[in-house]
Amino acid sequence: MENSPLLGSDQVPHPSGGNASVNTSSFDSGATHDIASHPVGTYDDDDAESMSVNSNGRRSLWFYAFASILVAAVLGSIVAAVVLVTKNHTHPPRAVIFMVSDGCGPTSMTVARNFAQYRQSQADPTTPVSMQLPLDTMLIGSSRTRSSSSLVTDSAAGATAFSCVQKSYNGAVAVTDEIRPCGTLLEAAHVLGYRTGVVVTSRVTHATPAAFTAHVAHRDSENLIAEHQVAGATPLKFMADLVLGGGRRHFIPRDVPGSVRTDDRDLRIEAAEIFNATVVQSAAELAALPRDASSLPVLGLFSTSDMAYEVDRPTTDQPSLADMAAYALDVLGGELRDHRTPFFLMIEGSRIDHAAHDNDPAAHIYDLIMYNEVVAMVKKFVDEHPGTVVISVSDHETGGLSGGRQLTPEYPEYIWYPEVIARVSRSTFFVAADLFAYAAGSGSDAPPSEIEMRTYVLTTIENYQGVSDLTMAELDNLTTLALGGQAANQAAMMVALGEVISVRAELGWTTHGHTAADVNLYAYGGSHAATARDIMRDLAGNRENTDVGLFVRNYLGLDLASITERLLAGPLDLGGLGKAIRTAVGGQPRAGASPETALWGHN
Repeated sequence: MENSPLLGSDQVPHPSGGNASVNTSSFDSGATHDIASHPVGTYDDDDAESMSVNSNGRRSLWFYAFASILVAAVLGSIVAAVVLVTKNHTHPPRAVIFMVSDGCGPTSMTVARNFAQYRQSQADPTTPVSMQLPLDTMLIGSSRTRSSSSLVTDSAAGATAFSCVQKSYNGAVAVTDEIRPCGTLLEAAHVLGYRTGVVVTSRVTHATPAAFTAHVAHRDSENLIAEHQVAGATPLKFMADLVLGGGRRHFIPRDVPGSVRTDDRDLRIEAAEIFNATVVQSAAELAALPRDASSLPVLGLFSTSDMAYEVDRPTTDQPSLADMAAYALDVLGGELRDHRTPFFLMIEGSRIDHAAHDNDPAAHIYDLIMYNEVVAMVKKFVDEHPGTVVISVSDHETGGLSGGRQLTPEYPEYIWYPEVIARVSRSTFFVAADLFAYAAGSGSDAPPSEIEMRTYVLTTIENYQGVSDLTMAELDNLTTLALGGQAANQAAMMVALGEVISVRAELGWTTHGHTAADVNLYAYGGSHAATARDIMRDLAGNRENTDVGLFVRNYLGLDLASITERLLAGPLDLGGLGKAIRTAVGGQPRAGASPETALWGHN
């Protein structure tokens, strides 16, 4: 053996990796002793005689051999103890927080980051251009978005790909191309005894939350979706522990102002009677709930329709997405810590999408900034609760947003202006409603004259949109639209107001609908190495949207097939099929179903 320059010529490496100072010259090369033939700690008379007459080197050899065996025995005991402890070790309970930034494409994240960096740099000029939003720290790949019926998906099919782990047609809410119900991640989690919840800023009956909690042939059946969610109208007869968002109009009787139901049912009362649910309808009522499971299940209906855009929320009594998410994490986190109860929680920044439909860049960006604040909160929760994973993904991109715009035939400047967004204090939806209300007059007041309307338009646009340089063409158009009334001009007014901001910010849009763009995929599992490996193995790179749901199914050990079997056993009303049949890929109701209603299982 070559001498190690670190050990010196009179040392040999120890088998444990340490250094044993052994004088090699003391070993008698001709002396051997078979210590393997005797049990440790025993020897016969011949051994004693041999040991007494051999040299000191042989005594040293015997001593080191004996010591080595003794050390090995001790180490073996320690290893056995470690193995025993490992076998008895209970892994932390698993949980998934599934976040959906509805309608958010890669460019949306870019302009939101640009805006956040601009705004922060105004307060702190040393803010680096390399600053990251919370989502940026979790980027692992991208998700494809097509549905089974189109290269451009809608939210219902997009959410069904996540919740049921299979593609379906545009408009489908947790049903297949054959218009059969498919078990969802949330339902399967509930059956296993997990806590479950949906937290959204849209109506809770809207496409994304519905695809986790209901089954209808077409997303427009929102009154029926509400019954599935809180009135035990599916074979599973359950209610998620948390249903927080907007959409009160689908739960209240038809004689209550704002209701869109066609019957006298009050689903809030039914939820309380069937599931002992706690119903809250304002930010104050939500804040007053205890931060434990004593109030579960909780039905929070904070607005008649969708909740307010974040930029408009100060004018309401509604909680923010962060308020609702914080409550959910406090309650479900307590169950996770105190009772080791896993959970599945879906959180959606729903109105990111709606603002993009309106081509309203300020509302879009402010809702996306709020969504990132929630991501930061969730990441902290994951760090504090090993075994919890957060996934964030969009169901599709909306608006075809571009960070840069050509305004003239000449070659454009490479620029966009976040300071234009910083001056906006209300959404185009809010401003449009204000202009129409003024144009209609109030009470006994007569509608304003054209001159009065023009003056009001100038003042309102400056106050709410931060624009003091309306062109004559813009002023004429906004005045004419306002005086023409909301019923006739709502859509045109929204377009005009969106352009006032977008043109000045030099942000472009290609559509008021969805696009086929791939969307960013984010995931985070804390510092646990095995979880990180699972995430990268199963989600990194460019993935189908169904792969995202598949990861959740496998991570939580959910059995969707058995849920589907129970749903097919019925009874289960899937609602009207008119639109569904027109959009499904080969989809038809089962034999004997009426052309307008599918009732699976027992009639």
